[in-house]
Amino acid sequence: LRAGCDLADRFNRRNASSAEGQTLAIACLHQRARTAAQAGSTDEALAVARQALAKAKTAPGLDPAGARITLASSYNLIGEIQQKAGNAQAGRLSRQQALASWPRNVAVNPSETAIFADILTGVGRTAEAQSLQRKLRAMGYRQAK
Repeated sequence: LRAGCDLADRFNRRNASSAEGQTLAIACLHQRARTAAQAGSTDEALAVARQALAKAKTAPGLDPAGARITLASSYNLIGEIQQKAGNAQAGRLSRQQALASWPRNVAVNPSETAIFADILTGVGRTAEAQSLQRKLRAMGYRQAK
């Protein structure tokens, strides 16, 4: 994981305006935060997730919808970590920020739909989330967590 993220960082230093490189770097930070959270390192997980959020807020070259999805995904990750750490109120607030950041009236792919369903679950809109999850299952989509 670290080697892949280091490679993405080197790519970004040479191609600072590359949307693909920015997306990859943010995805690496998300995965590092998830790994730290799974290992019980909540403080590290939150710090890395917040780095991803900061990068998502300033990433050059992303299309507007992609930028909003990346931003929402970062807020959602922070919310997940906060909730798992026992701070339900902060987690819900972060997930509400994720929902507010999500773009409206844009086509999304299955992995983005899964993120949106997770955000909806996090803010208590379980019926809507379950509907999206059923649609994903019907098309054969499986999300690795």
